[in-house]
Amino acid sequence: ISDTTIMASAGAQCNHVVHVNTQLPYALLVAAVSLGASASPLTVAVGWDTGGVTPAQLLAHADQFADLPYDGVVFKLLTDTADRNDPTCRRPLADTKVWSREEMARRFGEDCRKIVRCKGLQKSFLSMYFSPHVPFNWKKDEDWRCFAANLRSMAWFAKTYGLQGLVLDSEDYLRVFPYELKPRDGMDYDEACKIARRRGAELFRGVFEEYPDIQILTYWWLTFRAAYGSASDAPAFARGLGDLLPAFTDGILDVMPLTARFYDGNEHTYHSVFASSAIAQRINHQALISPENRAKFRACFGVGG
Repeated sequence: ISDTTIMASAGAQCNHVVHVNTQLPYALLVAAVSLGASASPLTVAVGWDTGGVTPAQLLAHADQFADLPYDGVVFKLLTDTADRNDPTCRRPLADTKVWSREEMARRFGEDCRKIVRCKGLQKSFLSMYFSPHVPFNWKKDEDWRCFAANLRSMAWFAKTYGLQGLVLDSEDYLRVFPYELKPRDGMDYDEACKIARRRGAELFRGVFEEYPDIQILTYWWLTFRAAYGSASDAPAFARGLGDLLPAFTDGILDVMPLTARFYDGNEHTYHSVFASSAIAQRINHQALISPENRAKFRACFGVGG
């Protein structure tokens, strides 16, 4: 019997055993639901060795994964051609051209369908470059419609061909700092947060419509700023930085079903400093999220790498 049980029954002037008996059905119900909803953790291989091969190459060597301790791998829709008009993930999702689903299916569909039937590859993820090559124009609707269409197509492809979900490579390779408010944006932080939240919802609504139980992994997200884990006032810290990613994340949560999952990975996971601060990150990130979305954030977002 826990100390809280004793305190609750004493405060209510109720016999301890009677109090336990009245709460037992609820506890058993929650335990049963939790047990039914739990899933075995996945071990997914990710790295340059699989990230740079085509689906056809991965399929040709699929037998080599049969005896490895993996449930799947992370790979891209790559071709062995340098043609920049290819509908492949060599290009960022925020491309200025809408990718063709028909071309994606024609070039990669059958190979991917076969890949997920192979032992060691059954829980594989599709990866893509999520960070833009130029700063976001938060007010230009056309750019965001193209971005949303490409992301939606990737979710459609993953669902159609049996992939576990998407991996968003959001590392800012070209250092354009897409989520930081700049003077050129011509708006204050509060206005920018409203627009960023709307863009997050616009961008991911199609993803969840195509694939309601999708699993999304990231290499960087809110954990990119490790200081959020120790900040005494995370929202004020975000405002000082002009960081629009928390507002953008709020928009994702606005349209995210409870069946979907989003894992905030971090490439610094192998450093003990990140491992020791994971709990602090998890707690402090909630303050960055609007109160109406915090329960969903706790249920659907994870921290790790």
